[in-house]
Order: sequence, then C-alpha cells, then structure tokens
Amino acid sequence: IFYSRWSGLKNNKFVNFRKVHTITASDSANVTFTSTYITSTFKRYTLEIFDLQAATDNQPFFVEFSTDNGSSYLTGSVDRINIGNTTDEGNDAIKSRNTTGNNQLQISGGTNFGTGTGEVGALTLQLVNFLDTAHYKLVYYTGAKVNSDGRGGIEFGGGAIQTTSAINNIKFTFSSGNITAGTFNLYGID
Repeated sequence: IFYSRWSGLKNNKFVNFRKVHTITASDSANVTFTSTYITSTFKRYTLEIFDLQAATDNQPFFVEFSTDNGSSYLTGSVDRINIGNTTDEGNDAIKSRNTTGNNQLQISGGTNFGTGTGEVGALTLQLVNFLDTAHYKLVYYTGAKVNSDGRGGIEFGGGAIQTTSAINNIKFTFSSGNITAGTFNLYGID
C-alpha cells in the first residue's frame, strides 16, 4: 500500500512521494529492490538510505542494475562521476572519480565507509527513467558520512546506465563484507 510521505509544488501541481517499500539491513550480504517494487507505476523513484554501516573497514558502496529481475546484472554499462570531501582534507581539496564502462555505480568519491564507533552514512538517490525503453537511465545522489578515518564527509555523484531496456531490479553491496545495518526506503514520485 502506498502512502504520501511529503509533497511539493512543481509547475503549479503537487508532487507526491509515495512510500513503496522499506528494507532494513542487518548483517546482510546485499539489499535488493526487485520488480515487485520497481514498476511502471512511477517514472521516477527516490531512495533514502540512513544508518548505513559496513561490516568490513574502508569499503566503497556499490549499486548494481538488472533488466531481468536479478537473474543477471549489467556489465560494462555504467558511467559515473563522484565528488567527495572530508573534514581531514584541506580547503578546496575535493576528491573526484570519473570512470566509464563499469559493472556497477560506486557511491564514494575518495573516501570509503568504515566500521569504527560512530562511522555511519546516509544517502538520497534519484532513479530516473528506469522502466523507460527509449532512453538511458540516470541516477544521481547526495549524502554524508563519517568515513573509515572517523571524519565527516560529503558525497555527490551520478551515473548513466547505458541501456534502453527497462531496469527492474537494483542491488546494493559493499565491495567486501556485509551491510551491518541500514534502512532503505523506496519512494515513487507522482
């Protein structure tokens, strides 16, 4: 059942965010949203992640994309740019990563997630045109975390998934080790 979470004005019309599904990770190998939740009901989705913790220290966080509900995941189809900074960097010392032809979208610019006391992350991702079969898919995100060095940091980034096939499954993993904790809320946007 969907319910309105918040709304706002766009072109003098109200835009509603409707909660589709919540997954709470607890020492999970991955968190996956299947075709049960990513449907043609919405053209755009917002995914909020908070209290995200890694089981293995100093790990990047990844998203993989499937067009066959997880039977396989795309390879060589993801272009990305990540921009990040932490409080232990000097002023204007922004770290960025730009790569093409990836198997997944890496969500960390220059610092990774850690396992120390208080090391946690929160992200908001926008998923655009995932069920559209005429265009490539877009993902963009913002976030904050206490990284593997115990420093506050920010993350901005995005990616293009180069397929015109409908994406109906996304999977979140760390590079190594489980997702110790995290709440993943998926919202459809009217």
